[in-house]
Amino acid sequence: AAASTGQEPYSILMSLLESGIDPLLCDLKMLATDIDSNVLEVAMKGTYPAQIASEIDPVMLKKYFLKVVNQDKTKESFKVNSRISGLIKFA
Repeated sequence: AAASTGQEPYSILMSLLESGIDPLLCDLKMLATDIDSNVLEVAMKGTYPAQIASEIDPVMLKKYFLKVVNQDKTKESFKVNSRISGLIKFA
């Protein structure tokens, strides 16, 4: 899957998991590639601005993301949880 900044491969994996596919039973893994190393770096981190909360179903947000608050508690972001990020290799 084309990686860009990660939304596409993460969304595909979330959709597969929501459809009932068990990643352990079928050895689910994804290779996400892109020619731009800068966007791959963003994708590998899997951390996105708080604005994504308005673009993602709240149930999916709670199920597949962790809310992250910076040290001075002035900025929130969301990080893809390890259940999803552990299924992807970026290159």
